[in-house]
Amino acid sequence: KLHYSFQISYKMAVAFNKISILLLYLRIMPQQLYRYAIFSLLTFCSLFAFATSIAGIFQCIPVDKAWNKKKKGHCYNLVDAWYANAVFSIVTDFLILFLPMHMVYNLQRDVREKLLLYAVFGLGIL
Repeated sequence: KLHYSFQISYKMAVAFNKISILLLYLRIMPQQLYRYAIFSLLTFCSLFAFATSIAGIFQCIPVDKAWNKKKKGHCYNLVDAWYANAVFSIVTDFLILFLPMHMVYNLQRDVREKLLLYAVFGLGIL
């Protein structure tokens, strides 16, 4: 039962982290093009989090088959679902990571300050 509940809470925690970073970007990026990209990513991440949470809740029919494997019913392939979730997460992580890089490049600052900003935003890869 814990594994089942952790699957859903993990997906929501990852989504809320991405959403919080994107909301921070909204505060620091006033240009309209960046704002469109951020709102697109916000929508995409929110919808994916909702869809994967619902899919996680109903991964088995009946639901309690998820923790009671002897019960009759059907579960979808969890390995494929986790691979799909991983691909989505990696792609959106890189999109979120590289979104501010173009903005930093266009700033009217000296090279040293730009490199420091790249380093700060680059810490997100960790």
